Amino acid sequence: DQSANAAFYAVLSQLPLSWLVTLAVVILLSIFTATTFDSIAYILSSAAEKKLDKEPSRWHRLFWAFTLSLLPMSLLFLGGLQTLQTASIVSGVPLLLISMLLMVSMVRAAHYDLRFQPDYDEPEINIEEFPENDPWTEKGTWELPDEQSGEPSKS
Repeated sequence: DQSANAAFYAVLSQLPLSWLVTLAVVILLSIFTATTFDSIAYILSSAAEKKLDKEPSRWHRLFWAFTLSLLPMSLLFLGGLQTLQTASIVSGVPLLLISMLLMVSMVRAAHYDLRFQPDYDEPEINIEEFPENDPWTEKGTWELPDEQSGEPSKS
């Protein structure tokens, strides 16, 4: 009973200069993992900053990188691969619901944009021409403005 990783390295061992190919694969996987963790740590630290226009501090990024690497390592040590896989599935369910809400929101925003700008022959969207009650302002609404008054329709 061998894993997929063992099969992958068995195939690599049949190639000419297999040690070089294996070394290249290990280096590429390490770079991929490092850049992924760095990107996620940057995004989380940016989202947690109080000032959005400010670059997140290095210690904040390191905190998130350490936290993100600590969770899977602890799950692996505590319960093995099965525990890590179960935790991935369980934590993915709320993200699935959030993704569905984001899709609905995107469709609503696209519907609003296309209905408000019926002459979409223009390749550019002129934001200055949007009404004051667009959904992205505090007093905004998803109702389309009335043609005569410019106020949201009461339909």
